[in-house]
This record gives sequence, C-alpha cells and structure tokens, in this order.
Amino acid sequence: MSTGSETINHEKETRFVQLFQRSEIKRALLTQMQRVGYLRPDSAEEHAPALVTAYKSGRLLTLSSFWASRSLMVSATAQWQRVSVMGVFLVALLWFLWLIVAARSSEYDTFDGVNQGASLIAWSTLTFGASVVLGAVARASRGNAWRENASWRREQAWQAYPAVAYHLCFSVVELVFVLVLAFVVTVLTFALFGFWSVAESGNFSLYWLTLAIFALGQVYLGQWLVRLMPSGSYAAVAGSAFNLLPLLTFVWSWRSSALGNLASWLGMVTPQRFALQVLQALVFGATPDSCAFDTVESGASGAESEIPCRELRLIPSDESSFSRQITVHSYAELEYGAERGSVAFRLVELAVFLLAFRFLVIVALQKRQTRA
Repeated sequence: MSTGSETINHEKETRFVQLFQRSEIKRALLTQMQRVGYLRPDSAEEHAPALVTAYKSGRLLTLSSFWASRSLMVSATAQWQRVSVMGVFLVALLWFLWLIVAARSSEYDTFDGVNQGASLIAWSTLTFGASVVLGAVARASRGNAWRENASWRREQAWQAYPAVAYHLCFSVVELVFVLVLAFVVTVLTFALFGFWSVAESGNFSLYWLTLAIFALGQVYLGQWLVRLMPSGSYAAVAGSAFNLLPLLTFVWSWRSSALGNLASWLGMVTPQRFALQVLQALVFGATPDSCAFDTVESGASGAESEIPCRELRLIPSDESSFSRQITVHSYAELEYGAERGSVAFRLVELAVFLLAFRFLVIVALQKRQTRA
C-alpha cells in the first residue's frame, strides 16, 4: 500500500516538474536571472580586480609615498582642469566687458548701433547655449552617465510606475533649473546692454520664455551627444561648435569666406537661427500697427518716438542696397530676419526642436538599457 502511494506521489512530482519546465514562470525566472546584477556582473564591474584574500601590507613609508603621489596626481589633474575652465571664463569675461562698454556708447537707431545690438544678442544667447551644453555634458559624462543608466534600469525592473513618469520628473527638474538661469541671463542682458529703452515692456517675458526653451533644448542636446559619442570631450567640442559657429555670420569680414558660408548653411537647420530671430525681433522688431502714423494730426504720433519705428541713421555710403528712408525694424527684418509677426511661428519651431532632442535622449537611454 505504501509502495503504491509513493509511486503516485512520485508521478505527481514528475508531472509538476514537467509542467514547470514548460511554464511561463520558468521562462520569466530565467529571463530575470539573465539580467545584469543577478548571475552576470555589470559591464562596469567586469574589469574590476578580483578580491584578494591573502594580502600582505606594505611598510608605512611605502604606503605614505603611494598616497602622496596619488594625491599629487589628483590635485594636479584638478588644477589643470580649473586653470583651463578659468582661462575660458576669463577670455569670455573680457570679451563680455568689451561688449558692455561698446554697448554703452552705441545708439540703437543708427546703422552700427543696430548691428552691434544684434551681435550682442547673438553673443549672449549663443554663449549661454554653449555653457548650458557644457554643463549638461559634464553632468552626463564620466560616472554620472553610468549612475543614471543604473538608476534607469533599476526603476524599469521595479515597474512601480511607467517610464513616462520617470522622464517627466526629470524634465520638470530641468525646466525649473533652466527657467531660473534664463531669467538671470535675461535680466543681465536687458540691464547691461540697455535694451529696456529699446524693447517694449511686454517683450521681457517673451524674451525670457524664448531663452528658456532654447536653453532646455541645449540641455537635451548635450545629453544626447554624450550618449552618441565615445567620449565626453568629443561631445563638449561638438556642443560648443554647434552654438558658437553661428557667431561667424556676425563678423562682416568673414561673411563671404568659406567658413562664413558653412556657418550660414549650418545655421539654416539649427535652432540657434530661430532663437536669434525671435530674440532680435523682440528687441528691434515692431508690428505695423505700432508704427502707424496719424495723418490727421500734424506730425507723427507718439509711436514714432519708439526706437524700432525711427528712421535708420548714419547709413554708410557703401551700403547702397538699403534705402535712406528705411526704419530700424525694417532693417532688422531685411538683415537678420527679425520679423515681429513671425515670433509665434518661430517659437513653435523651437518647441519642435526641443521635443526632438528630448526624444533622442530617451531613445539613447533605452538603447543603453538594451545593450546592458
């Protein structure tokens, strides 16, 4: 009797094992165990040295000399990094101070004044964009990218919330950070360059919004370049060139050169062009209604006193392509594409670039998860 019951129990166990071998539970368990961190080490830990159980400590003098040489090497590397960063910021600061002095003595209703004002807007905006890209590259490169990828894989393995919530929370934090930076840059730009007397009072908020959208797009551009290129140095160079190359179009002697033509062609398909057109239109642009003259009254209306509606003065004699009766906002539209009526459309284009860069960052992050 006992032999028969044991046979039945053995058959039940055998059937259970067979069912388990063909079940979805086993396949799910095997799939989970094949992930990084269970049976297979992480790629960052594969080249880590093995644990040494038999270790003989060196002499105190040997250990002290080793730690001294290591600390000197680390401090020397950090010093060179500080010197390089301080050198870049010192050069930028000197150039910035020179531009401020030049802007203080400029009149924005003259030919040179409008060109100088447009160059100041381009310089402040593109330098801010390059700084944001470099900050994003520094944050996303080296060990930070590995930590973010590990955090992303952990959150996805947990599956307590959808991936959209993860990216949304990151975007909210980055948006708040960029809004604060853009506000500070906008206040400094208007105060240092004297744009309060040129632009309308309501254009400050639009200037801030445009600069924030542009800067957030540059943050995502830096994150995408880090995940696209093999080194953070290449990503930093590409991000800086992406922002600083359009400055060549504002150097009059280089406009007809091959480098200037290349910068012009690249500027046609980059968000920098749309951002500069919007910002320059908010400062020097004007709608047709704001510059309408009252023909009934003698003379012009009060709108004529606004700088964008004044006639452009001190046009050089060799500039025969421009009429002597052209206004400031008309010259800005012809020379820089700063049309006040196309601001809304340019903002939509900037938002499209922002979403495209964000999508590329998400795709690159998911590809890294698949490789891991």
